[in-house]
Amino acid sequence: MESRTVRRATLGDAAALAELRAEMFTDMGSSAHDGWQDSAEQWFAARIDDPGCCFIVVEVAGDVVSCAVGFRRETIPSPGNPSGGDVHINNVSTRPEHRGRGHASAALAEVMRWAETTGVRRAELMATASGQRLYERVGFTVHEYPAMRAPLACSSSEPQAGPAVDGRLDRVRRVGSDDVLPSNGVVPSGEARR
Repeated sequence: MESRTVRRATLGDAAALAELRAEMFTDMGSSAHDGWQDSAEQWFAARIDDPGCCFIVVEVAGDVVSCAVGFRRETIPSPGNPSGGDVHINNVSTRPEHRGRGHASAALAEVMRWAETTGVRRAELMATASGQRLYERVGFTVHEYPAMRAPLACSSSEPQAGPAVDGRLDRVRRVGSDDVLPSNGVVPSGEARR
């Protein structure tokens, strides 16, 4: 078995995290799009020291060969998660030539140890068929309600402030930090009240 080092990622690992993310998407059959990998590297670099994130890398002979990522998300409390919040697990990936040696398991175990210190009671992830057994070994189960996604038309490359529904469900507009919303959170037609 190869000797490995399992550790928290540093700023110098942001490129390797993005490369492993690209490898993960290649394995999933996703086609390449220009620019996303640079954006992913910047995303990792900006959050590398964020206490709400945990980026674990596995090194073999000085090279990062595997990783796993966890980050805390705010969610609305629910019957299955009364305190709200969860840890999203992502980017569990290993370079092809290093697979089958337990590197992803080691990285995921470290992320799960961190997750247990965050104060939330649930972790969630999107599993591929090839990764499902790994996730089941650490306690994940298939949920009866599958994740679904819808593409959104974005009119700007800048992140928007929290959206508010403008009286009708088919229109969403930007609400600035000075806007005062009614207690039901719905902005009446026209301008937000200030």
